[in-house]
Amino acid sequence: MITTNKVDWSYLAGLFDGEGTFSIYQNSGNYKTTASGDKKQYNFTNSRVEITNTNVDLMEWLVKHFGGVYYTHRRAKSVHKMAYSWRPKGKKNTENIILGILPYLVIKPQQANIVLEYLRLGSSCGTERRDVDRRFELMRQCQELNKRGLSVTTNMQNTSDEEAKRESELISDNESALGVIQGDEITSSLA
Repeated sequence: MITTNKVDWSYLAGLFDGEGTFSIYQNSGNYKTTASGDKKQYNFTNSRVEITNTNVDLMEWLVKHFGGVYYTHRRAKSVHKMAYSWRPKGKKNTENIILGILPYLVIKPQQANIVLEYLRLGSSCGTERRDVDRRFELMRQCQELNKRGLSVTTNMQNTSDEEAKRESELISDNESALGVIQGDEITSSLA
């Protein structure tokens, strides 16, 4: 069952921004025997859309509201909590999930769009060379966006004092309008 509730979709987008993955990866090492009896290695790509978390209640909520399936991961050490990964099942469901969360994504809309384009290329079996090349290009783009480390857009080392000052003024202007809703009344969060 896929929910139509906008709050659920925005929550799912937040989960993907924080703990989700949009990735394209290469599978290699698969062999197929040719008509002449030779073994030929095939390299192909695949995509993955998933949320990993240590809370099984969250996994059950995801399955209930968005379908899909979750998997249990073995713990690397006995001190680690059990981890779970939820994934939508099937290409069409995966497309629908991405389309449902795209308007709400803040951190990973580029990765989501790349995986969406990848899914829409169709089956990887017997595709034309241009489609194969496009798949590998999309994989490269997605991997570049998913690299760990400092992001160019969040690295403040190259920010001028004027840019930092403008950001600071913007934050202080907005702080006076902040409030917390408690029941039916709004309370200032600065009090």
